[in-house]
Amino acid sequence: DKYMSYVTRLCEGEKIEHFMQYVSVDTYGDQAEYIRNGLDFNRLLENVHRFLIEAPGRNSVTFIITMNMLSIPGLDKLLYEILQLRDSYSDTYQRIWFDTPLLRQPAWLSLEIAPKSLRNKLNHVKLWMESELETADDPFHGFKDYEIQRIQRDIDWMNNSNLSRVETQRRMADFFKFFNEHDNRRHTIFLAAFPELESFWDQCREAAKND
Repeated sequence: DKYMSYVTRLCEGEKIEHFMQYVSVDTYGDQAEYIRNGLDFNRLLENVHRFLIEAPGRNSVTFIITMNMLSIPGLDKLLYEILQLRDSYSDTYQRIWFDTPLLRQPAWLSLEIAPKSLRNKLNHVKLWMESELETADDPFHGFKDYEIQRIQRDIDWMNNSNLSRVETQRRMADFFKFFNEHDNRRHTIFLAAFPELESFWDQCREAAKND
């Protein structure tokens, strides 16, 4: 309430030309909450809807999706949610934006060590985005060509990685050590949030044993 009151006072009466609200979230639902401990994903979406309904004047929301290995499993759901928001709130101009910058550090969370299953998933996400490309007749409700190009950039960076086996194993070991300790301290369970990564998790555990 306090924040929306501030936004309203700032935006009403055309005091500013455009208010852009940034939202940092890296994937969807429970998986987003695991990555950002303390996040309530449903509340985040509720606040986005509230901003788009209540904020006066010209305004928009930009999602910053920092692309890391754990972004991939739920990325399609998050992007679908963005399309739904565009359908609901983008009429005469685009009010829902997103960017997908690469995470490079910590290295053990980057796309470079993503297993084949996640690499395939990211390729499928890009193909789906291409099928939802915006058109001249419907310019605000699909994906923009440069948004797809950014995903392709992420895929290319992931696929062009030339990590040695030793470096890959070291990063996998660090991945396990971090999230195992995360679970101990935060009382979370990695595989409860990411059951599709069970095989990768087991490989990381073995790498940690041999590190």
